[in-house]
Amino acid sequence: VVGKDRTQALVETDLIVPDTKPDVASILQSEARVIVKSCDAMLDKVSSNILVTFEILYIGEEKIEPMYSITAKAETDQLLNIIGTKQDMIA
Repeated sequence: VVGKDRTQALVETDLIVPDTKPDVASILQSEARVIVKSCDAMLDKVSSNILVTFEILYIGEEKIEPMYSITAKAETDQLLNIIGTKQDMIA
């Protein structure tokens, strides 16, 4: 292990409710899953591409069904400064 680092990222995305579902009256539950799609070492840095999948359970304004769900995805890139990393290292 050459080094380690920790980071936080705010991932924002616009969530559009499909026409087949009613607008959101209130959100009951939300969950996110993070997948690291790629991770590359460079000189003193590590670059990663991250996919976040959001799942939202909500009550619709029309209240035809008791609840509805929506899934959305957002992708982001992160760059971590880790002194001692070199290109071609396995990150």
